[in-house]
Amino acid sequence: MKEYEEKRGERMRERKQGGRERMEQWFWDLSLKRKIYLLILLVVSAMMLLEMVNRQAAYRTYNELLYEKNSQILMTYMDYIENVFDRMENVTYLMIADADLQEKLTFLQEHTQDGRWLSVRSDVSEAVNSYANMEGYFSAFLLVTEAEVFGFGNENISPHDDLDPLIRTVADANGQIRLVPGERQLTLVREIRQSANLKLSNLAYVIAQVDFQAIIRDMEKTLRHADLPAGVAVYNGDVCLYSDDPDENVPDRRKRGWYIENGEFFTVYDSEKLGYTMIIRTPCGKLEASIRGVYLRSILLSVLAAAVALAFSGVLIRMVIRDLYGLIEKMDDFGAGKPLDEEAGRLYQKRPDEVGKMYRHFYRMAWDYRKLTEEDYNNKLLLKEAEFVQLQKQIQPHFLFNTLTAISWMAYSHEDVDTANMVEALGRMMRNVTDSSRTLVTVESDLQMVEDYLFIQKFRFRNRLQTEIRISPEAGKLMIPRISLQPLVENAITHAMEEQLSGCRIRIFDRKGEGCTEIVVEDNGPGFSENILEELEKGKRQAKGSGTALRNIHRRLQYTFSEEYGLAFCRLKEGMQVILRIPDGSRTGEGKQGR
Repeated sequence: MKEYEEKRGERMRERKQGGRERMEQWFWDLSLKRKIYLLILLVVSAMMLLEMVNRQAAYRTYNELLYEKNSQILMTYMDYIENVFDRMENVTYLMIADADLQEKLTFLQEHTQDGRWLSVRSDVSEAVNSYANMEGYFSAFLLVTEAEVFGFGNENISPHDDLDPLIRTVADANGQIRLVPGERQLTLVREIRQSANLKLSNLAYVIAQVDFQAIIRDMEKTLRHADLPAGVAVYNGDVCLYSDDPDENVPDRRKRGWYIENGEFFTVYDSEKLGYTMIIRTPCGKLEASIRGVYLRSILLSVLAAAVALAFSGVLIRMVIRDLYGLIEKMDDFGAGKPLDEEAGRLYQKRPDEVGKMYRHFYRMAWDYRKLTEEDYNNKLLLKEAEFVQLQKQIQPHFLFNTLTAISWMAYSHEDVDTANMVEALGRMMRNVTDSSRTLVTVESDLQMVEDYLFIQKFRFRNRLQTEIRISPEAGKLMIPRISLQPLVENAITHAMEEQLSGCRIRIFDRKGEGCTEIVVEDNGPGFSENILEELEKGKRQAKGSGTALRNIHRRLQYTFSEEYGLAFCRLKEGMQVILRIPDGSRTGEGKQGR
């Protein structure tokens, strides 16, 4: 199964790749004119799409601003309602905490009717009325005991109604307040318990109805200078506690936020404290129709502008294509060997656009081609002469080596071994210098030229020149650019021998560096600056003599391997070290060839 899925995925990728290649091939097969038309069409379409997205974003931004404004109004409503309910709860709390009222309720509960009982009952009724008047948003306020009902009612709650369903809502409330929702009404219920001697027995129940209409009306008076919404409604779940429209039919989308439906803009806010949902609605049907009209008109205008742009672009494209086709025709004529019409070329000499540049470049190219053709003909005439000169130059090194060999045999025949050896050493050096067949040689091979050079120099300086060469077999097999060590030794002799009267000691040895092998040429001369290469690059020192050789060797090493390698310099207390750093991998030709 896994193999089948892999094959199926591979076939899908191949089909996608094939479709993409066919699409690319179709595009490149189109003429330049059609490609430009297609490009303009894509640009215009993208601009129209972007414009539509911008209009939609602006429309949504307007809705967001309307929602933000209505949310502020909703929060003001909710804050006011929550403050009212805090006051109502505080009224009931004061009744619970009223010790005198509790004492009188206890008296009424424990005694039978007599003169004093009636007097206490009258006091309780006055106290209830007093508490009810503390908050003006009570449309009904009842204190219910087992035998009596105090306070006042309304068309929804009456002292003669069956109040048991409301009383049962606080059966397990432990004295906490309960808000009982009803259709277009909200009732507040709380139990009063006897706090004397911590008996906590039931004394009475407070049942009060909230006048939502009065609350909303007062809020509207407070916000009379604001742009109020058309309608307000308060819900507890699916129960409508208040609505200013008796026939209101709010869609069942009471989630916090906003939405548009039936030509009205609904804003919904939830009260975390009360658990109620408040909705305000703002008519937006005319605004929606106006926006849609503007939207359609803008689309039509965009389409018209696109059509005009395409028509105008077609005229420009034809003008450009005409000049390009003319240039192609001239190229074909030039390729067929026809002479150029120089008069036509002058027409484009002062034209500043790209077409003029193309014509000028073509005519310049054609003239350069004609000039190069003539030069090529002249070069062919000189080629035979150059080949003859080259043959002469090839004879010169051969003649020199034969001459040195003859001198060496003459020295041997006269038993002058020193002269013969020196001539042989010079011949080997000359052969190495003139051999251009190899770019890289081993350290061991390059040291052979150093030994021949030192052999000749010892004839000149005798005992004043002392040398020591200790190169390990591993280092001897590493590859370096040809003739890298001899200039370093020559430089050491120049600075250590020719600039002091005492003898010159030169040591050549190898050592391990950080990720590389170092070939060190050490002398006991006065030395030079460790920053000689940097000084040469910045022009602080003239590039001549040994400085030129050092810089050339450094560049050849970096070109052969990388910029991590090359020459380094170290001043000693009595002498100088020139360090040639090469990679360990160059033993088998693994070094980086070029940078």
